[in-house]
Amino acid sequence: MKKETTKSTATTPEPKAKKTVKKIVAKKTIAAKKEKEVAMPVVAEEDEQMMVASTSSSSARSRKIVFTIIAVLIVLGLAAYKFQYVFIPAKVNGKPIFIWQYAAYLHNTFGKDAIQTLTTQAIINQEIAKSGVTVSGDEIQKEVDTLDKQASASGGINAMLTAQGMTMSQLRDQIRIQLAVKKILKDQIVVTDAQVDDTYNKNKDLFKNMSLTEAKAQVRSQLEDQSFQKAASDWLTSVKTQSKVEILFPGLQQ
Repeated sequence: MKKETTKSTATTPEPKAKKTVKKIVAKKTIAAKKEKEVAMPVVAEEDEQMMVASTSSSSARSRKIVFTIIAVLIVLGLAAYKFQYVFIPAKVNGKPIFIWQYAAYLHNTFGKDAIQTLTTQAIINQEIAKSGVTVSGDEIQKEVDTLDKQASASGGINAMLTAQGMTMSQLRDQIRIQLAVKKILKDQIVVTDAQVDDTYNKNKDLFKNMSLTEAKAQVRSQLEDQSFQKAASDWLTSVKTQSKVEILFPGLQQ
């Protein structure tokens, strides 16, 4: 009977250098795992802080928007109270008269006259612009001063404007238009010495307190005004005929 020979396999010991490398790698792996374990809570904490900061910022913006809206509403409320006349020009025993009622009354009562005046002013201003004539501020002021002097006995020009329901700006604009049209029609405003003498001789009693020179100067001025009024009337009729005026608002057509 043959004896089985058992071969014993001898384990070859690993070199020292390899063992050392494995130990170092193992240590690094453990260290990396520990760093990850430490880093994860830190990252989570940073994310939480960012979320808190974002929420806080969003809340601050929301409060700012709310405060802005409230401020705007307060301002609008104050403006609506202060300027309520824009919508309610009058009240009677606390009950409002609305702006559309006021506008409807004006439209029905004065609408045609008002639109006629506005279109006529537009025609005149367009003709003045086309003519190229200009009127200086000094020329206008000279006329204002003359009117003020003439109205001194009745309180001056301001009292005159109040009585006529006019403003100084409206007066100056009227003077500007009148002087401009006079320049356009200057060749048609003609007064002869014979006309002055004839008018003076017929109305001597009106000039008793004036010298002959002053009286004739006043007569010439009056005759020039009359000549201008006639020439201006004829001129206006002519330019209105040549102008295309369209009245679009219902009820204002002539």
